[in-house]
Amino acid sequence: MTKKLAKDERMREIVAAAITEFLEKGYENTTMEAIAIRAGLTKGGIYHHFDSKDEILGYANLSISEPIMKLVERAGKESSALNGINLYIQGYIKYWTGRSREIAFFFLTMSKAFEISRIRDLFSEYYQTISASLVALFKRAIEEGTLRQDDPTVRVAVLMSALDGIIANLILDPSLNAESITKNPKGRVPRAEPVGE
Repeated sequence: MTKKLAKDERMREIVAAAITEFLEKGYENTTMEAIAIRAGLTKGGIYHHFDSKDEILGYANLSISEPIMKLVERAGKESSALNGINLYIQGYIKYWTGRSREIAFFFLTMSKAFEISRIRDLFSEYYQTISASLVALFKRAIEEGTLRQDDPTVRVAVLMSALDGIIANLILDPSLNAESITKNPKGRVPRAEPVGE
C-alpha cells in the first residue's frame, strides 16, 4: 500500500527514483514500472503523474535546473550588470560543484535531447531563457561602460559553453572543487573583465 503524500512531494519522489533508475540502468533500460517500484507506487500510480518516461526525464531535468533559473534572475537584479554577470558565473560553478549525480543526469538528458524532440524542446527553452537573461546583462554592462563593445550574443554563447565544459570537468576530475575552479593561479577569481583590463 502506498502512503498518501502531497502531489509536489510525490512528484519529487518519482523524480528522485527516476534519476536513480536512469543513471543505474540507462534511459533505454529503464521502465515506468521500475521507476514506480523504486518510488513506492504502482505502475498506475506513476501514470497518474506522468504520461511517459520522456516526460519524467524532462521534468527531472527542469527540477535540477530550477536553481540556475533563480540564479540568473538574481544576477539580473544586481545594480551593476558586471556584478550580475560575475555573480552568475560564480554561482553556476558553485551550484554544480559536489553534484556529480546531477551532472551525470544533466548530460544523460542532454544526450537524449538529440533523439527525443520533446526533451530537445525543453533544453532549447531552458537555454534560450538563460541566454536571453545573460545577453540583457551583457548589453547593460556595455551601456554602463563596464564591458567593451562586443556582440553580447556571441559572448553569452561562449560563456555558456565554457560553463557547461566546467561542469563536465567536475565529474572527470574529482580533485576539482568550486574554489579550485574559481581561483586562477594568481589567486584572482575568474570574472567578466571590465573595459581596460
